[in-house]
Amino acid sequence: MGTMVTASRMKPDSVDRVAEIFAEFDGTEIPAAIGLVRRQLFIYNDIQVHVYDFEDDADESALATVKLDPRMGQLAADLSPYVTPLNSETWSSPADSSASVFYKWLGSLGASPAAMHSTIIVARLAAEDISTVEGLFSEFDRTTELPERMGTRRRQLFSLDGLYFHVQDFDDHRGGSRIEDAKSDPRFVRISQDLNPYIKVFDPDTWRSPSDAMATRFYHWSATTPSITETELLNDI
Repeated sequence: MGTMVTASRMKPDSVDRVAEIFAEFDGTEIPAAIGLVRRQLFIYNDIQVHVYDFEDDADESALATVKLDPRMGQLAADLSPYVTPLNSETWSSPADSSASVFYKWLGSLGASPAAMHSTIIVARLAAEDISTVEGLFSEFDRTTELPERMGTRRRQLFSLDGLYFHVQDFDDHRGGSRIEDAKSDPRFVRISQDLNPYIKVFDPDTWRSPSDAMATRFYHWSATTPSITETELLNDI
């Protein structure tokens, strides 16, 4: 399952409306036509983090055709009052919103990949420190069993314009609490200390604890489940 992450500015009070717009769009045949198997929308401060998961054999020709579909233009128009480029001064096309993946780790998959729940940590990372962070996580994931014990099924690290997005996949929505439970493990403490010189908090003035770096998921859709907002999910638990 291939993943793409984009980041944009979003009005925090537009969460419900943006979720509604995507729910309508995901009710069409377009997501299936481009091989999309899961979409998740997160918000962190005024940053929208959009996670797309595709089938490995997604049809590039279908994607090119879908780009010409008027419903794609309508989606962009509907979102424009609420979602804007991360950096309007450097943005010239939608490709400028795509974060670059610099590290991937795949554990033992439990649930169907399309049914997994992601958590996202948002922080700051300088371009010159990316390779160091990649090396630290590679050693941690390769030499310890802690990721598996935490229930992490997949880890992916992305960067865009000095921002850092740490995407972890879990079998269910309790991934965040599992991360909290592991914080006292000496190996977790060590990796956190090793990363500390390189990964900086997004907003030092409002940061109080590591949980303040966690983005909030407000919408998800998968090929096997209907579109749903997080409010609807919590009502079902």
